[in-house]
Amino acid sequence: MAATPPDKGKRAPRGAGRPKPGRKNTSKTTGRKGSTQERVSKPSAGESPTAASKRRKLPRDLRRALQQQDAVLEKFGDASLEAIRTEAEGPPPGYIFVPKGDVYVTRNCRTRSHEAKQTVYTVYNPKAQRTLGLYIAAEIHTSVALSAVATQAARNLAVEQKDARDTSKARALLRTQFPKMPTATVDTVLGHAFLKGSRRVGRSGRFEDEEIKVKLAVEAHIRHVHTEYETLLDGGMDREEARERVWSAVKRIKAIWAGMSEAEAEVAAAAVEVKKASGKGRNGRPKAKSRAGVKR
Repeated sequence: MAATPPDKGKRAPRGAGRPKPGRKNTSKTTGRKGSTQERVSKPSAGESPTAASKRRKLPRDLRRALQQQDAVLEKFGDASLEAIRTEAEGPPPGYIFVPKGDVYVTRNCRTRSHEAKQTVYTVYNPKAQRTLGLYIAAEIHTSVALSAVATQAARNLAVEQKDARDTSKARALLRTQFPKMPTATVDTVLGHAFLKGSRRVGRSGRFEDEEIKVKLAVEAHIRHVHTEYETLLDGGMDREEARERVWSAVKRIKAIWAGMSEAEAEVAAAAVEVKKASGKGRNGRPKAKSRAGVKR
């Protein structure tokens, strides 16, 4: 039976399609001497091909926890400062659970624990294949919680100022690269692609170059708002194929906003169609075959 395309705007849960962890997977989190974790969590420099292969097959959150162990071992030379415990094991005596979510709290709990030579336990749920938070010595968490309250106002102000600088910089780049873009569209792109916490292209850590982020954000806006892209997806078309279908229209509008005349923009769009006719995709390379069921 053919794979059913996911509903528009919905993403499959992280980890979907991965095999469910069984008894063998669960043992990787125990940290017992001679366990799979101990063998797989060695620093990459001394890692055997077999251990490296095993690590790549682990769930993402567990791999990250092991990488954290590697980093701490390399920095402090003390493997006891980081460990992994399953949720079912519960906290060691004198420790409390600190959930994920507050970066200031978790980062400082970890830092102060290392300074005090106290072990930080990453709490892992093997069934969900997720890390849930940390087990931290109670007195250290109390100290961090007091600091969090005392510095909250100053930290909020610093975040607001940074967000304002980032937005101002993005607006300036949009105006520089696309001087003919309507003002309302500039505001729309900033409010969508650069929305804090959205993980959209403007906030993505995947691209360090801000100019690339701006270009991709504009292309995404044109694709979704000014072409038939959404309609093609609703009709079941593969995402990559739909992008290829509307690319000439995206190219034309982007060229006009960049300052080209209508005639010059039409030439740019026509060049895209020539590439299509020769079997090449947006990047000039041969187009990949369409695959059913890919994320839209």
